[in-house]
Amino acid sequence: MLAANTAFAAPPGLLPDEAIYPVYIADPLRPTFNAQIQAYAHSMIPNTGDDRFDLKLGANLLLYETEFLNQPWQWVLLGGFHGQFDNGQSQDNIGWDGIYGFNLTTRQNKQLAWRLGIKHISAHIGDELIERTGRSRIGYTREEVRMGLAWSPQVSTTLYTEAGYAYTLRNEIIQKPRRAQLGAQYQSPGKYWRGRINWYSAIDLTAYEENNWDINTTIQIGFSARSGPHHWRLGLEFYDGRSQLGEFFQDNERYTSLGLWFDL
Repeated sequence: MLAANTAFAAPPGLLPDEAIYPVYIADPLRPTFNAQIQAYAHSMIPNTGDDRFDLKLGANLLLYETEFLNQPWQWVLLGGFHGQFDNGQSQDNIGWDGIYGFNLTTRQNKQLAWRLGIKHISAHIGDELIERTGRSRIGYTREEVRMGLAWSPQVSTTLYTEAGYAYTLRNEIIQKPRRAQLGAQYQSPGKYWRGRINWYSAIDLTAYEENNWDINTTIQIGFSARSGPHHWRLGLEFYDGRSQLGEFFQDNERYTSLGLWFDL
């Protein structure tokens, strides 16, 4: 069951257990703990291999929950690291991004939730790739304000949409401010191992003005298990779109991967 669809309880104050705004399961840029083995069918990044290891270290930390106007409100801190490593080049680091931000979330009722927040992404190129190719940084940094809406018509199903506008761009010559996102996800009731494991599917579509609104598509399917407020997921992911590393946002890529995700 998605955490966002649990029944209301008394506001727990500091460090609540349950998020009132759902996780975008297939969003490849969300902070989480994740390890993937990726097989690339296409990549425009020069001098990189088709076999990569993708690592994410991060989380959404629920700081505080209160009640206002008969609605629950949460303050959420997010932060993380996202890096890719080239298995064909002794696992040289291709690049990495640092992410942090802050969200204010609320739930209008059991079906409708909102969030307003800011998010910072700062991108870097791996030292080994710089040494091998001589490529220099374009200085990709993006700080945006974003607003999201999630609708859960059923306990098992969530649809969401989000808009972002960057108020700080490090390279204003090639970067542009607007971003749009939407997605859908389904998580079945517990069906396996005495109801502890279920299956899920999710799709995320994102488009950036700086890429002429080309759509980046992520599809994920697999099995999930819950441990308290935490979720484990083991699944397959397909991605087609711009590189997920900020420094290479002008380069398109396509991969299929096997991954393990852990959401705090």
